[in-house]
Amino acid sequence: MLNGPSHARYDHRCRARDLHVRCPRCHGRALATKDSEQGQSVLISELAGTWDVADWQVRCDSCPYRTSGLAFEALPALFYRLAAGGVELWAYNRDHLEMLGRFLEGRDVDHHPYGWLATYAHKDWLTKKNRSALARAVGAALHLE
Repeated sequence: MLNGPSHARYDHRCRARDLHVRCPRCHGRALATKDSEQGQSVLISELAGTWDVADWQVRCDSCPYRTSGLAFEALPALFYRLAAGGVELWAYNRDHLEMLGRFLEGRDVDHHPYGWLATYAHKDWLTKKNRSALARAVGAALHLE
């Protein structure tokens, strides 16, 4: 079983356990979680056994919108999407965004709960020009909250 989910390989998928998505009703921030993953680490690998379970639920922070039983592909768009210098940066949630801001500023993220994801930062985010512009955009977004 060389390509199955139990085969350890470098291209396995990983995502945050809790996602901030855009509410389809009011466009505010909503929290998407999975009952099957509560109590697990903040990062979930496709090897966890819950990856393909369609038990996502979405709860808006600003309006009464609630839904459940969703597959990952059916979730609303991620809430944290920032553009600077013609490049779009996205983050799974506020903590992931905060880690990306630290990383783009050249600060240590090794002990951050989402630090492992820094390895997968898009190369377009890391060019000198884009890195500083995106770091400023992240700082501004975090300051607004």
